[in-house]
Amino acid sequence: MIGTCVLLAAWVLLGAILVSLPGAPAYSVHRHDQRHHSKRVEDEPASPVLWGRQCTPRLAFLRPQQDTLLECEVLAPTGTVLTWYKDQVPLDGQMDVVKETSNSLWEPRAAFMRSTSKVHLSSVLYIDCAEVKDQGHYRLEVRTPDDQLYTRHFTVNLTKSEGETPGNTCRLGREVVSHLPRIHQYAQQAMAHHGQDLLLPCRLHGRAPAMATTWLFRDTKVASHHHRYQVLPTGDLLVREVRPEDRGIYTCKAYSTLLPGFTDQIHTFVYPLEQVSLAEFPPIPNAE
Repeated sequence: MIGTCVLLAAWVLLGAILVSLPGAPAYSVHRHDQRHHSKRVEDEPASPVLWGRQCTPRLAFLRPQQDTLLECEVLAPTGTVLTWYKDQVPLDGQMDVVKETSNSLWEPRAAFMRSTSKVHLSSVLYIDCAEVKDQGHYRLEVRTPDDQLYTRHFTVNLTKSEGETPGNTCRLGREVVSHLPRIHQYAQQAMAHHGQDLLLPCRLHGRAPAMATTWLFRDTKVASHHHRYQVLPTGDLLVREVRPEDRGIYTCKAYSTLLPGFTDQIHTFVYPLEQVSLAEFPPIPNAE
């Protein structure tokens, strides 16, 4: 009980740092359509999901052939899935990823629903060489393991500016860009009590079969045969029964066999929690 209180206190502290911007708008929680039999979510202080400060403005103006991205971060329970939509359609096979995640996590899903483990998630949506078809309404859905749904909406408009230098992806061409290894969703930090499971996401933009990921812990490749580590088809790393020795930086590296030399990587700091006081809670280091 003491450990749970400590985690909640630490979580509230991290949330306050991320969302306490002067004049920041209040983000409402949208109830999921009852046809999907999801739980109704009330907009209340005890919400399990907190929106972070690194979120794109809700209204964006792009010039033709501009490279940009939509991004957002949330503090949420481990096992939470983020999905981008444009005009009600999931983008870049993300619904396939959602299904793969659900199928891969059928065993620990119930454990995630009871877990107090938390992750600081970041998600981006790449808009390459912007054109008219990129205009529209975008939505980021945040679905927790117990099927609570939170959303944030964005609108993208294209200006009539001309004569600007095209973005790099315009010069590369869509065929090459489709094979670039780019990680669009990951966790910056993760906290879990000893003995709980933790899911560390590493999602690649696009579904090109030539792209792959590798996980490292303290610069050593995570053994695929290890009984407590499981790399899922989505690229996520499932850490079972977190222990004190799991503390440290996990790195996910993405690469493409068709484009040697092009790589992407992210770092996730994992902090296993014991029954310690909040004063002893150490700062989470930045990975270089």
